[in-house]
Amino acid sequence: MCLLGNFIYQNYRHALDRIRSDTPKLHALSAKLKTTPTDYKAYLDSERQYLESLKSEPEDVLRTVKYIESLTKLQELQSVQKTYI
Repeated sequence: MCLLGNFIYQNYRHALDRIRSDTPKLHALSAKLKTTPTDYKAYLDSERQYLESLKSEPEDVLRTVKYIESLTKLQELQSVQKTYI
């Protein structure tokens, strides 16, 4: 358990160090690009929507897969039928 606690502590310290070192860089870049925290929030929301949309296949892809599965099943059945004729 001590190793896990140390691992979490080290990750926490690393995160604080990154925040401390990257915050001035973020402010400088924000000033250069003329962006605000609102822009970052909108970008994050947009990314979440995009990733959410990737959870399911588009309808045309599902239709194509179902069609190919049906053709494969048909071929299998025709093959079995030829054996009995």
